[in-house]
Amino acid sequence: IPYKINTSKSLKHMKYFWNKCKFICGHQILLEIVLIFTFLSFSIHPGSTGDMMGVCCILFLFNVLTGNYSIKGISVQHTILLSIIFLIILINFTVPGLYVHHSSLKYFIRFPGVVMLISHLSKIYSKKTQPFFIYACAISVIFVIIIQVIVFHFKLGKEVNGVYGNLHHLGLFACLTIPLLCYFISIIKNQFRYLLILTMVIDFYLLWESSSRIAWFALFSGCCITFIVFFNKKQIIALTVGLLLISSLSLFISGFSDVKNRSQDFASGWHHEERIIIWGDTIKMLKDNSVKDWIIGHGLGSFREHYSVNTFPHNFVLQILFENGLPVTLLFLCGIFLLLFNTKKKSLQIHAKIPLYLLITNFCICCNLLFFSFFALPVYSRHTLCPAGFIIGIYFAINNKKTLAPK
Repeated sequence: IPYKINTSKSLKHMKYFWNKCKFICGHQILLEIVLIFTFLSFSIHPGSTGDMMGVCCILFLFNVLTGNYSIKGISVQHTILLSIIFLIILINFTVPGLYVHHSSLKYFIRFPGVVMLISHLSKIYSKKTQPFFIYACAISVIFVIIIQVIVFHFKLGKEVNGVYGNLHHLGLFACLTIPLLCYFISIIKNQFRYLLILTMVIDFYLLWESSSRIAWFALFSGCCITFIVFFNKKQIIALTVGLLLISSLSLFISGFSDVKNRSQDFASGWHHEERIIIWGDTIKMLKDNSVKDWIIGHGLGSFREHYSVNTFPHNFVLQILFENGLPVTLLFLCGIFLLLFNTKKKSLQIHAKIPLYLLITNFCICCNLLFFSFFALPVYSRHTLCPAGFIIGIYFAINNKKTLAPK
């Protein structure tokens, strides 16, 4: 007897399955889990960071296709960002003679996925689940710091700097997570705060043990700028004393010898530093640029093809100028200025503590990343684009909320 397919029943099953997928993929909890796992991958398993950025991108696109995220509701800021990214990718694919590095392009394409997924979460975010999400994020930060210090102290991994193969990456991790701990300490009022303070001491210990002078400079410079921009004199004094006390305690635990030796090495031989030499060589290469090179650059990640000594110039301005040209560099610098300026402007309009402190923390982390990238990070890498996606995404999410202060 031939088997007859019940078409209407099959369609009902398919529709039911589709609606379930649509509901699950657009649910707030799933978006929160994906973003937390993206942070975890960046912190303790850097090799999977690009994959998690790709998951963010695919999940957002699926929600757009299913109607969970309406394109009509996209903000002007998101539109401008996506347009600039699309234009850069279009130029690199259409203009002949440009070299495009595969990994750099991969991370650059996936970077807006993190920004847009945070945008989607901010639209459906419910205040009822806010305490749970805050504690989940705080526990995630504590977890990654404990993993880092265990792997670093007991040399459990293949790498010598925690889970990283580079001392600067361990320093970057501490630079980005210390302001996060400050944020959670400021909004959590129960005994959980003491665990966060202890974790901060451990995080400062990792910062000193990383022996990264760039990380030390980036963190304290970023914190100083944040204090000056957002707080009054009494608050600045209190925050500075607290910062110095916790950092001094962790420095005492770590030992002063490494910090002293690294400082003396820099003072005696800063003019022989590798990055100083690379900056000079990059400027010489820029002088040989044609008009076309100044306008559109040499291609994403192309510096390594033109300079055999190193893969990037250890300065994000020089790298963007060489690889993407002068117009993109000016757009990038203007974007940074607007983000920092509008963060201060928006902070005057917010009266709720949680979004206000998050905005200030985001500003501090942005400053830390900028200082660090000016000396040590390639622009189109997972170590730069993943935290940049979180910074821009959080800024856009808060900036688009109408949380004005009362008269």
